[in-house]
Amino acid sequence: MLDLYDAVIQITPKALSLFGIAIQKSDFFSQDPIEKSFHELCGHFDAFIDRINLDATGESSKQKNRGLMILDSSKYVGQLDKLLLAYRNQGGTKFGRVKNFADAPTFADSKTTRLLQAADIISYAIYRRYEKSDTLFLDKILPRFCQKDGKIHGLMHLTANYRQCLCPACQSRKEN
Repeated sequence: MLDLYDAVIQITPKALSLFGIAIQKSDFFSQDPIEKSFHELCGHFDAFIDRINLDATGESSKQKNRGLMILDSSKYVGQLDKLLLAYRNQGGTKFGRVKNFADAPTFADSKTTRLLQAADIISYAIYRRYEKSDTLFLDKILPRFCQKDGKIHGLMHLTANYRQCLCPACQSRKEN
């Protein structure tokens, strides 16, 4: 299994920026964890595309890049479609209106799509770190999570106690 994570880390950094979220559900008991996580994911991904669209001088490039979310088919398909539509049209995120999505999320079965199988191993690494305190897999691929100016933007740990948490995502939030 470690070979899969070795393959991820060997991909050229500019060719791969990972995003993932771990949520401490008990800290957000009054909020839907799917909605909370999707909100964060959309906002961080949209900001990532914004950064790509800025050239070295800080000016927007003439060619606008757009992103596409490919998600595993689940019972949340309708809910996630509606959320992204609302984020695109009215805003409603703490990040404002998301504007860099090429289309609504695409849903596919992870058993038939290699890209989603790769996402599954990333999710498994996050799960092992935050649910089982096993850092082996996540530590191996941590450098591939979206980062800028020493801050990890692609790995989010949603917890009320992030100031006391020692995970890389929370440590990054504290340092900047």
